[in-house]
Amino acid sequence: MGYRVRFIGCLLYKQAGFANYSGWSVLYLTRQAGISGMARDILDPVRKVVQNQCRWSSSKAGTRGVAGKVCKMRKALIVAVALGFSGGAYADSHMSFEFPVDFEFGLNDLVENGLYITGDADIIGRFQLGDNIRLKVSLDGDIRGFNQDLNWDKFFTFELSWGDATLSAGNVDSAAEDYFNSVTGMNLNNSAVTGDETGFFKQSGEYVVRFDVDIGDISLSISGDSPSFSIEGPIENPSIGLSGSIGELDFNLAFDELGDKDVTTVIGADIAFDIGDFAVEMAYQQDGEGDTAFGVALDGSIGQVGVAAYYSVNSSNWDVFGASASARLGEVDAGVYWSGSASGYSNVGIDLKFDIAENVRSYLGYDQADGFYIGAIMEAGEDIQIGLSVAQNASDQKHGPKDFKDGMTLWFSSSF
Repeated sequence: MGYRVRFIGCLLYKQAGFANYSGWSVLYLTRQAGISGMARDILDPVRKVVQNQCRWSSSKAGTRGVAGKVCKMRKALIVAVALGFSGGAYADSHMSFEFPVDFEFGLNDLVENGLYITGDADIIGRFQLGDNIRLKVSLDGDIRGFNQDLNWDKFFTFELSWGDATLSAGNVDSAAEDYFNSVTGMNLNNSAVTGDETGFFKQSGEYVVRFDVDIGDISLSISGDSPSFSIEGPIENPSIGLSGSIGELDFNLAFDELGDKDVTTVIGADIAFDIGDFAVEMAYQQDGEGDTAFGVALDGSIGQVGVAAYYSVNSSNWDVFGASASARLGEVDAGVYWSGSASGYSNVGIDLKFDIAENVRSYLGYDQADGFYIGAIMEAGEDIQIGLSVAQNASDQKHGPKDFKDGMTLWFSSSF
């Protein structure tokens, strides 16, 4: 059976980019046979509100076309798109829309007024355009505080996939940043320039165009950012990532051309292989100024004890090293770690995790530099958590579970 789909979406944006969104998009779906009376009762009033608030100018469209309806409002533009499909030629095609939301609401003694809310709300459309051809269109939104609207990205992200290839444009990671695996402690002394501790250019708020393809055991990615917010270019700051395997050895190669940045180029390579019960990783980086970083990491087990260690040599910074061990002690998962540098810096810490009920896990830890944390998280249902914690220096995720924050916090989180 064919489908008739009507999508009424309200998108508010200004000339300089998307404004803070103050409403929700409306998705109105009907099959040829119609939808249930309950669904119509819910959706029709919303549709009428949207129509009543807009002064529409309609354009004609066929069953296979796209009809655009434009409604002008002060300092904003509302765009509604109606998509119509009938059976026949599009019988094998389909589409879906998702509106995933993740949020955390809580009380914290260090937050103004004591209350906070954070989260993400996204709009995702998936379209099957033909045999093995897929299109994904998404727009990401951030929820940050009670007094702020939902902050949307400045542009949509498009992903067109066919076979083993994907062409992406929008809020996409650069190829080198995505491919390279750095060893802890590696530092090219250019993080202020590139925006990322790995030394590769970190895309933040840039419109990135990227092409990915898999050829046998080889994966290749090429990307660049576009100041004109267009896939037509010009494309600047090219970035390349290549990964694959030779026998039992996995490798990654990465290259960044930073254009008008202070550091002109960054190259990197890393390999990973197993020796007995240990996984070994080695990584090397060099920038256009001649700074280098080399790191080696081991991760494995000795009997029932998990062990890991790393050592990084940096030409423009102190060498950094560290080790850790973890084990199951009765009902407690215990871990200890140590890190240091050639400057004389040294730090130790301990992390403990144990269940106090079937669906409640407790966390306790201490870090010589960052202090302590203690708390518990209860799995209250599918994708629902309730937590209570007291922590120092936890907001930067230096230690402790990612949900812990500085101070005393009681929170509720969910996703749907």
